[in-house]
Amino acid sequence: MRNEPDALDGLYSFDLETGEKVWQVQTDSDFNDLTYVKGLVIGGTESGEVIAVGARSGKTYWNRRFDAPVAVRPVAVRDTVAIVTSAGELSLLDPKNGSTRANSMMGGRVSAGLAAGRGELWVATEAGTLHRFTGFGEVQMRRDSSVYYPDALGSALSGSAIQWYDDLGDGKGLRARFYGKPLILQDRVVLSFARESRYHYPPVIAFMKNGELGWVGTDPNQLAGDLFGDSYLTPAAWYDRLILGDPDSNSIYSISRETGEILWVRNLGSPNFQMRSSPAVAGDYVYIATYGGFLHKFSAAEGERVWSIYLGQHDRAGHTFMGNQPLPDFQLDPVYGPEHSSPILSTPAISGSRIVVGTDEGYVYVIEDSE
Repeated sequence: MRNEPDALDGLYSFDLETGEKVWQVQTDSDFNDLTYVKGLVIGGTESGEVIAVGARSGKTYWNRRFDAPVAVRPVAVRDTVAIVTSAGELSLLDPKNGSTRANSMMGGRVSAGLAAGRGELWVATEAGTLHRFTGFGEVQMRRDSSVYYPDALGSALSGSAIQWYDDLGDGKGLRARFYGKPLILQDRVVLSFARESRYHYPPVIAFMKNGELGWVGTDPNQLAGDLFGDSYLTPAAWYDRLILGDPDSNSIYSISRETGEILWVRNLGSPNFQMRSSPAVAGDYVYIATYGGFLHKFSAAEGERVWSIYLGQHDRAGHTFMGNQPLPDFQLDPVYGPEHSSPILSTPAISGSRIVVGTDEGYVYVIEDSE
């Protein structure tokens, strides 16, 4: 049962070839996200426990207890593993024994906003602050940033985004909130954000590494043809562009990495098949799952759909619709409707030619991609 302790709570290892369970470590509450660090699988639970388990053996090497749930995926940074609780407590732990190397409070709740790259650590909060840590130990080099947007009347972007940015946090307008994981690129950090009301530009923003605002997403040619709401998803990077799904619709769109301008928009299936998982890139293709139980593959360059596979009901899982076949209209074929389908909320994981994805129905599927 989600959000309630039960006998199935825990961490599982499965053989990728056969699907057979290799080992299981039971926890006292729902186990959330995890990461792999030097032979260990490290992750946290709803009760605030963080455990480190041998990836091959399933042996528990250490565990720690925090005062709030640990739902965010831990990340390795330098010789530590970073943990952040939902209350915003950031801890750098020694992966060998779980001891604390450094600790800091973020001043806001954290949903998924933890990422590391090039020896730096980035934390995004629901309070709308982005924290960059470039040094660790007794003195932590820290830079905080925020972004503001027009009031709830829904003003258009009109090319004046730079005036909303205020490093000190006392600018005019409303502060955007960050729920997703930052995407760390070579010279900038990209995040989706949440705001009141709906606007004519996508909720995605880029900060330069010095904390200055790089761009706010735009749709000058009105390719989306609709207003944009909130987003808590993480974009995927492909060469000079970013790919992002829209949590409020069935749309995916490509954004220029340099300017934030929308380059193309594609719709996947019925309008109720919203995107609730972040996309994953492998080679020249993107994989994204929907609330309606579909997993889609499409080209990153032009957004052309290659195939879609239905996983929303276990007894119907595996039905495939190639790119030249129309996706089912659940109003005409209600068995594919959202009320009959288990959503896919997890981001697909890719290992070679295999795509691994879990559904809210409780099944984990391994898809062999022949291409």
